[in-house]
Amino acid sequence: MEKLELIRQNLIPINDALPTLLPQARLRSLSAMNTLGTPRIEYPKLYADNFNATLRAEIADEPIDGWKLTKSTSCLHLRNISSGLKLRFLKKFKFEGSVPPAGTNLRRREAWVQPAMFDQELSGKKPLSNSEIVLVWTEANGIFHCSAYQPTGTGRFHGSSDG
Repeated sequence: MEKLELIRQNLIPINDALPTLLPQARLRSLSAMNTLGTPRIEYPKLYADNFNATLRAEIADEPIDGWKLTKSTSCLHLRNISSGLKLRFLKKFKFEGSVPPAGTNLRRREAWVQPAMFDQELSGKKPLSNSEIVLVWTEANGIFHCSAYQPTGTGRFHGSSDG
């Protein structure tokens, strides 16, 4: 099986689960922010972090077939049980491009400069264990849009001179 087809097959359960899980996580996140008196518009980073944490809890309650949450609760990362493919959920970057820059996070910097997936050979029991995809989400008026990317560079934050 070719790599692109294996990735597509791995992502089918994610694609099937998100239409249910995303709205549930949105409602729970907005409810929590309302209780705290922190409007989403005024606190966009808090909303993104709260949303990812809530979505993580939703996935823990309703696991996605073939995928396992990673141990760290400070992020939303999944690993495909059979292929080893890693998936990160991140909010769309509002400046350059869609994928947020790696910043100073060492694990993210390493993931953002991984070799292109199509340049790697499939081998072993978990042929995608060295591959990572970033699933970038955005939401407007309760409608979600998600796109999958493999970052090709560390990127840079708006206005910064380092990359």
